[in-house]
Amino acid sequence: MPTATEPPATPTAIDTLTIPELTATAGGATLTPIFTPSATTDPLITPTQLPSETPTRTPSHTNTPTPTSTPIGFTAKLVASDGAAFDQFGFAVAYSDSGDTALVGTYEEFFVTDDKQGSAYVFVRSGTAWIQQAKLTASDGAIGDLFGYSVALSADGDTALVGAIIDDIGANEAQGSAYVFTRSGGVWTQQTKLLVSDGAAGDQFGVSVALNSAGDTALVGADFDDIGANEDQGSTYIFTRSGAVWTQQTQLVADDGAAGDRFGISVALSGAGDIALVGASFDTIGTNFAQGSAYGFTRSGGVWTQQTQLLASDGAANDNFGSSVALSSAGDIALVGAIDDDIGANVDQGAAYVFALP
Repeated sequence: MPTATEPPATPTAIDTLTIPELTATAGGATLTPIFTPSATTDPLITPTQLPSETPTRTPSHTNTPTPTSTPIGFTAKLVASDGAAFDQFGFAVAYSDSGDTALVGTYEEFFVTDDKQGSAYVFVRSGTAWIQQAKLTASDGAIGDLFGYSVALSADGDTALVGAIIDDIGANEAQGSAYVFTRSGGVWTQQTKLLVSDGAAGDQFGVSVALNSAGDTALVGADFDDIGANEDQGSTYIFTRSGAVWTQQTQLVADDGAAGDRFGISVALSGAGDIALVGASFDTIGTNFAQGSAYGFTRSGGVWTQQTQLLASDGAANDNFGSSVALSSAGDIALVGAIDDDIGANVDQGAAYVFALP
């Protein structure tokens, strides 16, 4: 179990150019990716192509600047009105479905007298203009909480979930917490603080967060949670809301979990909140340390069941597959990041894998 020190940043970006053919196993079944591209000519996710341009060469004796082009689709650059050095604004971001509300985590912000207490900023769009609507902070925030390390928004943008992974709960250093905020008439209010019933020091509950579309089901990761004798196996927790009251529904753990898996380092929920995807990027597969995996769960009648474990067929040690995860709204398409996957001679280039879930 780690001490109450700031964890290494976990990149969340998914960056893919070429993905080899892969499969994943779910019991005896085989999960086939949506695409099986050529490793050289048919990348899985093709970056947006800029229009071909033939720049006009300016004579060297003139002072005319070389023309620059605006990135396709660029609308605005969001910055905090009170931003300061080392805030880490933008470490975690979330959008409403309409794209008119944005939530940005600033987990290292120095707030009043508390270094690295953290905050999160809400921006709203009117036409093409973005305006800072609110700054969210924990009502009981303290030095080093790292509030804003993870963020999520409901589909309508009126419910926000913010993780504070180094929050000390009682005598438990870095147990972690997550805060729910709601918006009414443009005003944001802290609705509750989510804590786990079996929390312990160093769990870092809140390292990852997700909300369903309605904002009434929350999934929160605790990747350093000890499960039995398995140190840092990790777990995730499901919370549900009825009215304004939040209740812990269950704790999710991997059926084959082991010490050091870091299950819960990344999480995702389907739109209905009945399908969950959880990354375990340090999972040892065979003899491959930290090859990583991701687990799919489904809910029926309030009961959650593990359905599958996703693995890359070309996985190798230290790929950290599962470092980031995403689900389609229907929950039938999964996207899993492997930030340290070696591509050819490129060490730690990284990859992302797409799966069709059963």
